[in-house]
Amino acid sequence: MKIVKPFLLVLCTGAIIAGCRNGSPISPIGNNNVFGKWELRTERGGLQPDKNYPAGNGKGLQLNIDSTYHYFDKSGTGTEGTYHIATNTYSMTQMALNFIYYDHATNGDLIVRKTDTLSIGDSSADGLTSIYVRIK
Repeated sequence: MKIVKPFLLVLCTGAIIAGCRNGSPISPIGNNNVFGKWELRTERGGLQPDKNYPAGNGKGLQLNIDSTYHYFDKSGTGTEGTYHIATNTYSMTQMALNFIYYDHATNGDLIVRKTDTLSIGDSSADGLTSIYVRIK
């Protein structure tokens, strides 16, 4: 079992990165690349089929220049707090990956930005990944 978990982590991380290489190029995370308002379009993972959301669904994430975030829904309510993005090297592959950490958490979520999309997800094999498109 100790061998299976790292293998699945490497496999899933590789799949996320390989999937991001198709279509628009990956942009480095940093400075103003992620600031703005992002609308949720797809949730995937957990051994379930993708859950797709239409444009204008009202669910999303706003990342601000002052390192604050706001998850929101149609009603405007949601979770708020602070975040930071750090690059960590995955020990098995020596690949540098970006992680977003909310509210001083010690476990971050993998974050990958393409030209028009932002993917944020758990780096575990069956973890949830949310895909957003920029709306502002």
